[in-house]
Amino acid sequence: MSITSYSQSRMNGTTLVSVASDLAGVVYFHWYVDGNYRGPTTSDDGTSSRSFLLQAGQQNRVEVLDTTDPDFDPIANEPESYPGSRTIAFIRSVDPVVSFYRIDEFTGHGWSPLFSIPSDPGKWEYRVVITGLADLTAYRWRVTVVDAYGNDGDSLEVNGGNADSVVRWPDAPDFSLSFDTGTTQVTFSPLVPAYAAADAVHLESGSGIDIASMRWIGTLNGVSVLAVSMRNGPGTGIISAAGTDGDGNPLLSWQAPGSSTAGRTTADSMLVDGEDASKFVLVSSEAGYVPEFGSAFVHITDSYDIGSFGDITAAQALAGNVAAGALKLKNHSVLPVQNVKLWIADGESGSDALDVSLDGITWVHPIAEDDAAVLSWPIIASGATADVYVRRTIAAGAASSPRVLNHLEFRWDGV
Repeated sequence: MSITSYSQSRMNGTTLVSVASDLAGVVYFHWYVDGNYRGPTTSDDGTSSRSFLLQAGQQNRVEVLDTTDPDFDPIANEPESYPGSRTIAFIRSVDPVVSFYRIDEFTGHGWSPLFSIPSDPGKWEYRVVITGLADLTAYRWRVTVVDAYGNDGDSLEVNGGNADSVVRWPDAPDFSLSFDTGTTQVTFSPLVPAYAAADAVHLESGSGIDIASMRWIGTLNGVSVLAVSMRNGPGTGIISAAGTDGDGNPLLSWQAPGSSTAGRTTADSMLVDGEDASKFVLVSSEAGYVPEFGSAFVHITDSYDIGSFGDITAAQALAGNVAAGALKLKNHSVLPVQNVKLWIADGESGSDALDVSLDGITWVHPIAEDDAAVLSWPIIASGATADVYVRRTIAAGAASSPRVLNHLEFRWDGV
């Protein structure tokens, strides 16, 4: 089966899709919209067309399978479905003043009303279908009860307020290939994006400079460590070399402090620990300078006041000092991240030097991911940022202590 050409035209609300096949004889064309079967057409000249009512401003995927088999099963062979719709169900309110239910949608720019449903005393449950959802977009929905005078009552978020990330059609995987002249073999390898896996979200200054809470000493000859994740240290990790790939690039691996297992050997710039993917290092290497086989220790330790408020004098500490500033979490990946949380990891029990805020007005001191005061964001879109305000308080007469060190820690889920 092979479709050799595909074209489309649109007039008003109707889209005409035309295709041509290289099959001979009577050809059966089976049509699908977003993976849902819409029926067949037949042709004896290898061409066919079909009209669809597709709403303007929405994304739809029209696919067609061609065959000369009259017994072809279009349902068993239907393409993967990535629908751009969701069904919302909710139980009616028993309050007699409720006149209708308003469905609102949130996509990162505030709540917007979608449509309203009149209240029906004889109906116990409502089900509505929301269509036209865009690819790689996270949505939240809520249902608000409204009386006859247009006054809003209580609202209820669907799915407990968690965002629903829509992936319409996953991208084809990126890959590289290499050719071995000795074996005449072509090898395909997956490409890892510059910001992938555990490296999607960065804590940055207002000007976009990464906030590094770790510094490192030592590396393998020919390998430069560019960054380390906070989950690594402090402690001592190991970078190891194990030959080269088909293009002569060094194959490296990373074993994080406290880990007993090195990560996979790779020529990628991100080296991930074998037990915890959030323990990683970013490196660059120079082919020809890295030993074919060997290992080296990388010592990771804490950094103090990098990109934040700077040091203060003893006189300032004697009088007490309060400083506040704005940072941001940025999603560098090509996909949205969700359930983002940020808290303070105390370097000494009882230390309260840092507070954080979503708006720079209300300050909290969450010290764990499950702390009720943890800062959270349901979704951060690809390339988007979330503001984080940080306040440091040094009590009057506080003594200097190298053990009092607060880190900002954060986590997220991928789609």
